[in-house]
Amino acid sequence: MKPRPVRGRSERGAALAEFALVLPLLALIVFGTIDLGRVFRLNTRLANAAREGAGTGQFDPYRVDTGCRGHANVVDRVKDEDAGLATLPGFVVRVFKRDSVTGSLVPPGGITGCDPAAPTVTIVPGDRVVVQVEAVLDALTPLSGRAHITVRGSHEVVVQG
Repeated sequence: MKPRPVRGRSERGAALAEFALVLPLLALIVFGTIDLGRVFRLNTRLANAAREGAGTGQFDPYRVDTGCRGHANVVDRVKDEDAGLATLPGFVVRVFKRDSVTGSLVPPGGITGCDPAAPTVTIVPGDRVVVQVEAVLDALTPLSGRAHITVRGSHEVVVQG
C-alpha cells in the first residue's frame, strides 16, 4: 500500500501563483464581455432615438435644434424618446442630407437651426435625410487605459412632400 501524499505549503503557494497569473486574463474577459453588452445596449438606445428623430425630420428636416416649434423638432424628439441619453458625455444629434450622386453626407457639420428660409443645404421631397445620435461610453475593462468608446446610432428616411 502506497502512502498518501500530503499537501504541503509549496503546493498551496503554487496554486496561488497560478491564480495570480490567470486573474488578469479572467478579469479582461469578464469586463470585456460587460463592456460589449454596454456598447450593444447603448447602440440600440441611440438607434431607437435616431429613428424617433427621423420621424420628425422626414416631414420637416430643417427643424433640427431645440426650441423649433416647441417640441416639434428633431433634437427634442430624440431626447423625448430616451431622456437618459442627453445626460451622457459626448451626446450630440446631427441631421444630414445624403447626396444622391456621391452618397456622402452633407453638410459636413450637419444641418442646424430652425429656419428653412436660409438653409445650408437645399432639401426637397424625395431627398434622403440621415439622423445620427452619438454618445461616449467609458470602458470598464482593466488595462484599457480608461478608453472612451464613441457609439453612434443612425436612421435614414425619405423626405415627404
